[in-house]
Amino acid sequence: MNNELFLLANQKKSTNHVLHLILCFCTGGIWVIVWILVTNSNNRHNEAINKKMSRIVEGEVAGEMNTETQESIRDGDQYKNRVILMVIAVIILIIYLKSR
Repeated sequence: MNNELFLLANQKKSTNHVLHLILCFCTGGIWVIVWILVTNSNNRHNEAINKKMSRIVEGEVAGEMNTETQESIRDGDQYKNRVILMVIAVIILIIYLKSR
């Protein structure tokens, strides 16, 4: 089970606030929308990881092996795809607005 905890801990995401601040200045503040969306998405992702880690620890304390928890570890990329799509949409919007 310690391997599962290690895998989950490595799936946590952090927001690079310095990069988003620079992008905000470069886009005249429009990037703040993406920054907020990414931060919220990362926070939700990390909360889900923390819940999974808690279930593993509770299972270890109770002496149980939970196959559901093992399967849920593999579901780590669902938020990543949403963030990528949001970033692409905002970039397309910026390019469209600047071309007008």
